Amino acid sequence: MHRLASAELRIHQSARAGFIRNVHRVGPFLFATSTESPCVKRCKLNKHRACIGCGRTIDEITSWSCMTTDERVRVQARLDTALLTRIESALDNKTKPQGSLGFLERIACRIAMIQRTDAPKITRARLLLFAADHGVAVNGVSAYPASVTAAMVRTAAAGGAAVSVLTRAVADSWADIEIIDVGVATPLTDVSGVVSQRVASGTRDFLHDTAMTTLQCESAMRAGAEAVERAIALGADVIALGEMGIGNTTSAAAVLSALTGAPVSETVGRGTGIDEPTLAHKQAVVECSVARHRAVMHAAADGAVDAMAVLTCVGGFELAAMAGAAIAAAAARRVVLVDGFIATSAVLAAAMIDPSVLDVIIFAHRSAERGHERALESFVALGLPEVYARPLLQLDLRLGEGSGAALALPLLRAAACMLSEMATFDSANVARATDAA
Repeated sequence: MHRLASAELRIHQSARAGFIRNVHRVGPFLFATSTESPCVKRCKLNKHRACIGCGRTIDEITSWSCMTTDERVRVQARLDTALLTRIESALDNKTKPQGSLGFLERIACRIAMIQRTDAPKITRARLLLFAADHGVAVNGVSAYPASVTAAMVRTAAAGGAAVSVLTRAVADSWADIEIIDVGVATPLTDVSGVVSQRVASGTRDFLHDTAMTTLQCESAMRAGAEAVERAIALGADVIALGEMGIGNTTSAAAVLSALTGAPVSETVGRGTGIDEPTLAHKQAVVECSVARHRAVMHAAADGAVDAMAVLTCVGGFELAAMAGAAIAAAAARRVVLVDGFIATSAVLAAAMIDPSVLDVIIFAHRSAERGHERALESFVALGLPEVYARPLLQLDLRLGEGSGAALALPLLRAAACMLSEMATFDSANVARATDAA
């Protein structure tokens, strides 16, 4: 990657954009691209002089850098359509009744389309666990004091947190966890195994002020993107997103209400297990906070919501970091495995900043937290096919930490292996249903 400026993040351009010769901004990021075609170096041509991987003809490979952006989008759409046809045909030709592996087949197709191949693979996963504290917690919206966040991070770093145990249990040999402190109130410099990318010692109380400045929001998003870069450098095919932070269900609910206009009765849940009076108080805090910042969050001439402004006004550092991570992973065409309610709210903001995020996300589980269903529905409104707004698991989890994402990891690997390795009727010399008839 080329260094554009010391304060700017550089990310490899996604395969969707190929090798466009421009520089453009998405949120706080600058995307730098190369004029040299990676296909010239890496594509393998078949007898028809077309790439067996991406499907581009030799003429398209050599002329790509001369195309306009719109032309590239049209070409890539055609290639994606052809690839989808091949994937569907491959699934139907496996030694099974068509569709008999149910939703697993849709996930296999999703992974294959993200990786742009009909032989997908999941060899390495990294769960990014972002931690931060929230100023809004001073309003008594949680059953636990803010000091618990630091204790939770220490436990995770020592391998004793739920997400640590679950990841070891289901994917010990091919998945790991990186813990990133983006704003825990108590500095954790003495804790081994925690990456420090602190923006501040917690956000401000967004009931009375913006949660953070615009520069702080950009810094948190950049921390998320840099975590993705580290994961990719280690060979990660999957980026799973998780979080820790007392008060972050309050922030996630405020983000969701601000982005969608949903009432607090649909977005604010019990979080850490608060009682009915505290829930009513929490809903009032979110409602008042969203109303307080509404003008800033809808400052555009057309009155549309500004997702960056939403994160700045009522978000958290870990939410902004997850949003930045999702945008960076989408640019690199990596599978983004989204945990529960908090991660989903953060990724919804990311998708409103950069719609390409919609192309790479898979939801790990359906949380028991009240707002999660509304958050999932909001992705469909943005253009995500409804089938992919369906989470992999429904276990009534509401812990956070990326615990649901950890449990879902083996399903991603199984789906990819099924498409890549399962025998076909032809290879196994097995009669199809129509043949047997």
